[in-house]
Amino acid sequence: MTQRKLAEIIGCKSSFVSHIEHNSRKISLDYLRRIAEALDTPAYRFVSNETDGMAKALSLLEQLDENSFKTALEYLEFLAGKKISK
Repeated sequence: MTQRKLAEIIGCKSSFVSHIEHNSRKISLDYLRRIAEALDTPAYRFVSNETDGMAKALSLLEQLDENSFKTALEYLEFLAGKKISK
């Protein structure tokens, strides 16, 4: 997507998008939400320092239906409670 197209979608000037891309301008949470929606991606992906593995896990969790998500969450909680031996 071009800067111009993204700017049109989120309601700003393309120069503003350029500043965001070059990390030379702070943005509001509202603009972060607009950008995330325009790019069809969760906003947390722009602000977290997750690893590639974490990003893959989060992406997979997002694709689950509600029941499968609950099951996966219960399993993750179980794993988090276990002591991991090396």
